Amino acid sequence: VGIDFSHQEFDLTFGQGDSAYVEGVNNPFFGFAWEYQRNVGEKQQSDFSGLLKLSRDYYINELQGRLQFNSQSTFSTEFYTNEELVIYRRHLPMRYFQSLLGFSLDKTFFTVFNFQFQDEIQYRYYWQSTEEFPNYWRNHIYLCGNFFGLALSRVSLLYDWEKKQHPTAHDYDYDDQRWGIQFYHSWGWHSNTTLWIQHRQMDYSSLVPDSTYHNDFRQESLFLTMRQNLGGALVAKLNAEFDWRFYKLSNSFTPNFQYYRLEPMLVYEFNSQFSLGCGMLYEMKKYQYERENVNFGLEPEDYHIYGLVIDIDYFNLKGIILSFSHTFSLTRYPGSPTGNIPGLSLYTDRNENNTMLYFSWQALKSVEINLVAHYDNDRDVEIEHNDSRSSLFTLDVAYKF
Repeated sequence: VGIDFSHQEFDLTFGQGDSAYVEGVNNPFFGFAWEYQRNVGEKQQSDFSGLLKLSRDYYINELQGRLQFNSQSTFSTEFYTNEELVIYRRHLPMRYFQSLLGFSLDKTFFTVFNFQFQDEIQYRYYWQSTEEFPNYWRNHIYLCGNFFGLALSRVSLLYDWEKKQHPTAHDYDYDDQRWGIQFYHSWGWHSNTTLWIQHRQMDYSSLVPDSTYHNDFRQESLFLTMRQNLGGALVAKLNAEFDWRFYKLSNSFTPNFQYYRLEPMLVYEFNSQFSLGCGMLYEMKKYQYERENVNFGLEPEDYHIYGLVIDIDYFNLKGIILSFSHTFSLTRYPGSPTGNIPGLSLYTDRNENNTMLYFSWQALKSVEINLVAHYDNDRDVEIEHNDSRSSLFTLDVAYKF
């Protein structure tokens, strides 16, 4: 039993006029979930689960099943399925049935090499298929080879392929392929580094070369994650992402771009259950495209984001989990002409506060309380009455028997 609550408020301005738009939704719901597990020693494991969720706005029915076979300790196979029926009462196109079938394999050779394979086939059928919500088939294949070296090191070769086909909307058909190599090394207690280099190729098989919103592209990416113990309870962390995307036809709708994101953080770990982190955020996106291909509309603008981040994580053996995150960020468009066009609200400098909260409590042996909350306050620093605020809140109380 629980409730979903959302509240959105926008201050809008254009020319000499301004207005406010407020939308609020509260949606109480009732749900029932079940789970069954059966193990035959260590060689066979199976579990099945189901969920039924009823509310004023939607109806969800979900069934899941998994069957795993283990041969010795170095080889395992798994078959799994997920069947889902979703009906939104007030929005006819958002009524669909979805079926997913999957198979995975995991094999280790001589403790120095591990091979993983996964294949998923998914079909989604809408009661009223439209261009925005078309029926589709999806096939996803994942391959990974892990090489284990000395001194807690690992090198992984990865391949990821996804194909999506729409029976009545072929313009959305695509092949998405990703090749990657990942390096991992542990430097000691609470200290490690992961470097991931990825090449991505996206092909829209049915599009004409000058399509407006979809174009074939390739993308080069680099992801870096670092954790370094500084002594005692103090830990330094770094998450970084670098992307370079190149479209077959670069224009104002699908422009080439460079994207960088850096998030360094200092974390004080009071103990294994409680930590407090404080860090910084820098994000940048720079576009490149042929200006002569711009026919209408405003051109995309480069931007920079500077921010401060606070994270709090806590859990204990009594069943309490708390995760809190707050980000204050400044978004700046250094080359935007918006400031020279009175009343135009695109690409203006903004200040934003974003708060996320997750709380779970096993209040009694058979009673669990879960809460998820999100608040966003986005303020325009150049134009009055061009702000937005949104709140999302979900609370559910579960009784287990």
